[in-house]
Amino acid sequence: MENIEDEWPALKYLGFGCYYAWIFLCYSGDVLFSEAGLINGVSAQTVMYLLSTTALAVTLLTAAVFHKHVAKLVARARVVVGAAVVASLATGLVAWTEQAAANPAFWAGCALTGIGTAFVSLRFGIMYSIMAARKAMTNVAAAFALAGAVYFVVEGVPHQLALVLCCLLPLLAALFTALFDPSRTGRPGRPVVPASSLPPHFFLKLVVAISTFSAIAGFCNGLDANTELANVAVLHGCHAVMVFSVSVVALLLLAVGGAIDRDFDLSKLYYPIIVLACFGVVVSPLLGGYDPVQRTFVGAAYNLFILFVWCLLAHVASRPDLAPVAVFGWGRGASAVGTTIGWLGSAIVTPRLAEKPDTLMAFAVVMVFVLVVISMVVLKEGAIDQVLSQTDAGAAGV
Repeated sequence: MENIEDEWPALKYLGFGCYYAWIFLCYSGDVLFSEAGLINGVSAQTVMYLLSTTALAVTLLTAAVFHKHVAKLVARARVVVGAAVVASLATGLVAWTEQAAANPAFWAGCALTGIGTAFVSLRFGIMYSIMAARKAMTNVAAAFALAGAVYFVVEGVPHQLALVLCCLLPLLAALFTALFDPSRTGRPGRPVVPASSLPPHFFLKLVVAISTFSAIAGFCNGLDANTELANVAVLHGCHAVMVFSVSVVALLLLAVGGAIDRDFDLSKLYYPIIVLACFGVVVSPLLGGYDPVQRTFVGAAYNLFILFVWCLLAHVASRPDLAPVAVFGWGRGASAVGTTIGWLGSAIVTPRLAEKPDTLMAFAVVMVFVLVVISMVVLKEGAIDQVLSQTDAGAAGV
């Protein structure tokens, strides 16, 4: 293991691509849900999403509260691999059992995917918390590009093989993390800066911003899982375009990250992502109703926002008095809570939107207003820039 890490130090971070490819396939692909089925009036994919992300959120938030004990578990590769095995087997339950309300195996499989992947997510959080801004961005961008490549490979192979590959992805992600030495904490060569030097209530504002942005993205993304269910081919084609868009932008960020110096200001990505999200929210009502184009823009903006958030959480977690498990537990937990609430909200209002399509514009205006308030008032670019400048002060390019 040590020889592999010495020869290919960035290899372990690519496991994040396997983890995110699993997210793409389960929540945006057609591998697990090849037919449009309904469970109590909503799609099987929606049921899986709600159960999985609820379990993920509960596990992450619990880990954040008890971060001292959970950190010891996450530091053990065997524990994380074991949790990944649970997630892989649970994905198989979702795929190969009857997707029905009366099937407890399906419901258990959905929930266990969230619990298992929570530990994998926390392990990656610890790994990324030792990086400087440029390295964090390039490694996360490379992982997102890999996730897109894996997504299209799995979507392109025969269906039964695709199911097997999809089920194996959480385990593969965890095996990559086994190359990481958890004794490497903090970033060498940087002065210790107390958490009290952060902008006032910065972390609380960050959590609020993450959950709010995620709720809006979850609402918009949930529309396509509960609207026009008969037109599955169009929706899956839209998913593919969204994943492709994220992959292209990730490759561009990877190329830029290799060319810039260590003083790269990650906060400059913040407002372009917000603008893209606002455009995605309003494009559907402007086109006269629900349109898969919205999924492309909102989905791409949300995943780029998650890329941005992972980098930002890594810097906050790099402080010695803020435990990485607590930071990523609250941060990723807020994201899971937000998307779950948003997706659930879309499932509730979709029938009403079908009766009164004009109300979609009202929802869009409110959501854009909330995004603007969050980006301009709650979590400002200046505060993000201040945090990045402090956390990267004297950092080695790990």
